[in-house]
Amino acid sequence: MWQLVKTWDWKAILVCLLTSIAVWMLNALNEPNYTTTINYPITIKTSSNDSIVALEAPPDYLPVNVSGSGWQLLRYSFYANLKPITAHLQNPLESRPLPTQPYLQILSDMLKESRLKVLGLRQDSIRFKYDKLETRLIKIIFDSSRLNTANGYLKVSPVKVEPQWIKVTAPRTAWAGVGQTLMLISQNPNESLRSKYTEFIDIPALTKSSLERRNVAQIAVEFDVAACESKEMKLPIKLNGFIPKNLKTNVEAVKMRFFVRRGYAADEIMQKMYYELTLSDKSPLPEQLPTHIKHVKNLFKGCLYPQLITDTIRIQYDRKKKNSRHNGRYW
Repeated sequence: MWQLVKTWDWKAILVCLLTSIAVWMLNALNEPNYTTTINYPITIKTSSNDSIVALEAPPDYLPVNVSGSGWQLLRYSFYANLKPITAHLQNPLESRPLPTQPYLQILSDMLKESRLKVLGLRQDSIRFKYDKLETRLIKIIFDSSRLNTANGYLKVSPVKVEPQWIKVTAPRTAWAGVGQTLMLISQNPNESLRSKYTEFIDIPALTKSSLERRNVAQIAVEFDVAACESKEMKLPIKLNGFIPKNLKTNVEAVKMRFFVRRGYAADEIMQKMYYELTLSDKSPLPEQLPTHIKHVKNLFKGCLYPQLITDTIRIQYDRKKKNSRHNGRYW
């Protein structure tokens, strides 16, 4: 059998096979009633307003059912240079679908040169979704609670955030549930800081929209750290305002604890501090008044984290009532 196969004229067989295929293809291309689906280009035009963006962009093509001979379809596949049809959206923010039926006759006219007959459209409408861009100012807040200073060291300056405000642009519907502030935390927590701290932090996305844009990509955070020591002192009380006769306080000075930088010459400045107790002319006066750090006068710049140990001041004074003896108020 194998010896017989070797005697065959393979060149002649191949020529016959190719000729048969060519004849079959030519006959097939002459058939007039082929149907297929072509993608016809379409351009959706909206207003020139840059603040309107597509959340779900309309398609670039319309699927069209056409019929024609094999030659016509083949010629269309290789030589088609179709001029796109144009659809105008007067109000793209309205999410109503755009019907495709009005474009059926336009497509028939466009495909006349290709001798293709339009049978219909695969979809009855074009769906899209547009939205308006909205820009907001967002305040940046840095949470430094995760940053730790070394033993004997404290943060000695306010936290500086640059920039403090950023501009964020996103589709209007994407802003739902987004606040006016953005809290950022350190990406290097639990460090034992001993010197000035500086960090650059990437700004995360505020919305879930891929169209969100920010005017800056990072913020810079910095503050000073220095070696500090704790001090306690007694602040003399100075009365101010309406002072009843024979008024006395249960303490002569208010105790305060604070920190200063190590080596800071604060002794002379500390002597100028006092606690001002301002009394109103309302009668009767309360038996005790809570202390507040805002009443400490001459606080110097290097006085860090001041805290009052004395929490209340109790008072005693005499007053006179009509047709009565002096009455005393005591602690």
